[in-house]
Amino acid sequence: MAGATSLNRYFVARGLARQRETEPTPPLPDASLSVVLRSLQDAGHVARLEAFASEGAARAAGGEVFEALVEVKGPWDKSPSHAVCAIWEIRDAGRAADFVESRRQLFTLRQQVLPTFAADWLLKHRAQAGRYLVVGFYGDEEGATRLCREHPAIRQFAAAHPAGNYSAVDISGLLCWRVEEFSSIDNSV
Repeated sequence: MAGATSLNRYFVARGLARQRETEPTPPLPDASLSVVLRSLQDAGHVARLEAFASEGAARAAGGEVFEALVEVKGPWDKSPSHAVCAIWEIRDAGRAADFVESRRQLFTLRQQVLPTFAADWLLKHRAQAGRYLVVGFYGDEEGATRLCREHPAIRQFAAAHPAGNYSAVDISGLLCWRVEEFSSIDNSV
């Protein structure tokens, strides 16, 4: 079912930005979702995202822990083939709620205009105040690498809602991935 929902779960990220991995770590048995990504920019760079029902379980797994804030599912109902992510820093904590709402609106717009859009997640870092991770899943490379930011309606939204309005800085740039493994025990995407 397409729509915005609260996830009520926690994610562990390994290899997305700081700690590069060349081989995926094995999935953890307590994870309800496990995704392995291979960078389109550097084929030797892999990453893994895993979801857990509690913050305690996520912390026990190791890696960077994020709290899921927003998920918007798209019209693509098959396994995604590509993903993108960006790490954002909100420099004025008073603007964080506005940033979260702007991402919810952006994700909903993608849902409406991109036929291969599978899902967007907004995740909040649990150890670094003001740090957020946006992860998007797509059924094709063009949706992930180009249309997620360059579709005319999305460009218009970005122009009307510049990141600076929320004291938000994209500190990673757009990271593009091929989805190598997508195992969802709870069918969340």
